[in-house]
Amino acid sequence: MKVVVENKIPFLADWLDSLGGVEVISLPPDEINRATVSQCDALMVRTRTRCDAALLQESKVKFI
Repeated sequence: MKVVVENKIPFLADWLDSLGGVEVISLPPDEINRATVSQCDALMVRTRTRCDAALLQESKVKFI
């Protein structure tokens, strides 16, 4: 599983990484875009990150 994690969420990336079997990509909010989420299965973001059709178009994201 590949997960994009907003780097402003404390401890989340480390916790997910400790689970094993999860590829964690920790990014600042302004770098979360169509290119960075296109091959990801999940997004872990705050409410400030806009998750709309433009972001998710043609992505594999199944969980936000």
